Amino acid sequence: MANVNVESPQTPLVHIRLAVPDDVPAIVVIEHLSFVHAGERFGRRRIKYLIHNPRAVVLVAEQDEKVLAWTAGFAWMRGKEPWGRVYALAVDPVARGQRLGEQLLNQMIRTLRAQGARPIFLEVNPDNHIAVRLYERNRFAACRALPNYYGPDRPAARMVQSL
Repeated sequence: MANVNVESPQTPLVHIRLAVPDDVPAIVVIEHLSFVHAGERFGRRRIKYLIHNPRAVVLVAEQDEKVLAWTAGFAWMRGKEPWGRVYALAVDPVARGQRLGEQLLNQMIRTLRAQGARPIFLEVNPDNHIAVRLYERNRFAACRALPNYYGPDRPAARMVQSL
C-alpha cells in the first residue's frame, strides 16, 4: 500500500500510512480515549501483534507527525469466496469531526479489495451511533447480532459490505 495524503478545505494535510512499531504508544492512547469498556479496546500486546503480522494491514492517519487515528484489517483468501474484515478503527477524540475515520475506513476497504476480498465484515457496538452511521454511510448493513461479543451483556452488531 502506498502512503496517501488527503487534504480537504476542513482539514489540514492528513497522511495515511502503514503503521510501524513506534506507533504503538499513540495507538494505545487512542484506544483508551475511544473505548470506555476494556472488552472493546485493544491493548499494547494486540496492537504490536497486528503490526508485525504479515496477514494484517494496520494503517494510521497522522497530521504534523502526530498519530490521530488508526485501523486494522485483514483479507481471508481461503475458501470459496475471499472476504475481508475491518478489525479495528478508532479516532482520537480531539481529531473527531475531520472525517479521519471515514478516510481510514475507505483506504482499508480499497486495500482489502485489492487483495481480493469480496464481502467485508466488521463488528461494532450497536450503541455507538456515530460509528454505526459511519458504516451505514459507507454501504455496510447489519447482518447478525452478536450477544456478549465485548463481554457479558456487551453485544455487537456484525455488519457487511458486499460488492
